[in-house]
Amino acid sequence: MSYGYDPDLKPWISSEQLYQALKFKDREYVHKINSCKNSINSWILGNKRSPDIELNDETRIANMRISIHEKIKQNRKIERKLLETGDDKIIFFVSTEFWNEHNSKILEDIRLIIRNND
Repeated sequence: MSYGYDPDLKPWISSEQLYQALKFKDREYVHKINSCKNSINSWILGNKRSPDIELNDETRIANMRISIHEKIKQNRKIERKLLETGDDKIIFFVSTEFWNEHNSKILEDIRLIIRNND
């Protein structure tokens, strides 16, 4: 995954890695998150220190929306699977109650955006 342009950053390996990096302005720390080999290590680094930005629910949801949308835009197979859900309610169930609710809504919103752009 890529978000923005920074020649020193590798492509993002997951939406979680990008989500964690979006919490920081410190480019050195962003590079450290970007160099993680998996999402778990990205999550650990992203939660190891206080974010450089104000992190309230609105900011967290906005950053997750960016992260998930970037992932889907760059993976046609995931985009196709999302569109195959039609108008069905999406039920996300692999996280906390907060993220299950919001990720379901984010995916439904992104599905609508993709459908309207076709």
